[in-house]
Amino acid sequence: MKKRIKVFEAGNYPQGDFNLDRVKEVFSSIDNPIGGIFSHTSKWLNENKTPVDVGEFSNFEVKGGDVYADIEFNAKGTNYYNDGILKGVSVEIDKNTNKLLKIAVLPVGINPAVSTAEFQESETGIVIEFEEVKQVTLEELLAALVGLSSADRLRIVLAALDGLDVAEIDLQPAFTKLWELDDQKWYINKLVAEGYVVEKTAEFSKEKISELAKGMNLQVVEFEREVVLSPEEMRAQIKSEIEFETKLENEITEMKKVIPPALQHVVEFAIRESAKKRAEIVEFSETEKVSEFEKITGDIGKLGTNKVFKTYFNDIAEFENKDDSTSDRDRINAYYGK
Repeated sequence: MKKRIKVFEAGNYPQGDFNLDRVKEVFSSIDNPIGGIFSHTSKWLNENKTPVDVGEFSNFEVKGGDVYADIEFNAKGTNYYNDGILKGVSVEIDKNTNKLLKIAVLPVGINPAVSTAEFQESETGIVIEFEEVKQVTLEELLAALVGLSSADRLRIVLAALDGLDVAEIDLQPAFTKLWELDDQKWYINKLVAEGYVVEKTAEFSKEKISELAKGMNLQVVEFEREVVLSPEEMRAQIKSEIEFETKLENEITEMKKVIPPALQHVVEFAIRESAKKRAEIVEFSETEKVSEFEKITGDIGKLGTNKVFKTYFNDIAEFENKDDSTSDRDRINAYYGK
């Protein structure tokens, strides 16, 4: 029983690009008939059994990107076909030599297709078997990993990393997970082998740094790391500084109302200097822990609430600021009653 059937078509598959030139290389130079077997070779090898022959394929022809051939069924193949057991065909190609080895006649339940394929190893080498395979979802794949050994899981991870475009993903979670699973000795030994000095930050004292620098004839200079503020933080800082400058000038103005002029420049100097260190807290007593700026301006503010003190210095200020324009001649004449 002979039939003409499509056995393959050119295309780009997960296991390689079978363009038209490669398809012609595989199918255009076939001189002898190719054996047809029931199901793929790998299925029989997995059961340690010999494949069942169902016929032969011959007279291969490439039309466009499609490949056609005649199949001559033997008695068993004819019975399978008549009983409706056979569904279609799927080729087996040697990956290394691009040689057509066998053509599997697939049973019902396995759809013949060349849009998907799987690599399987056989005794003859790496064979590409073309048949439709069930698409596995991500959830099914993750569930299947549970039953695998640690070594097999690692093989899957390494295979997944092969050819990975690191520009498209964030690898930080992977590095973090590896750090959690493994101790730090491997990383430390790797860095030391490359000539790096590795020490914990807590153990990297100034003395140790100085010692290392001295050995390399270097000088250690301490510096403060520049803090880069966000636009919002920068605006808040500027606003805070402006508000404090306003407060500072107000405090100096209020100070001059209760401090005699002779002392004002000294007190103003003290206020401005303490303002530069307003972030430093000083313990003046067990209950009073404030900055020098708050202490000075607070005490001066208390003087302004003391009415006696305030009146006394206001009188002094008025006396010192009084415009005495009387001449010496006028004062002498007044003394003698003239």
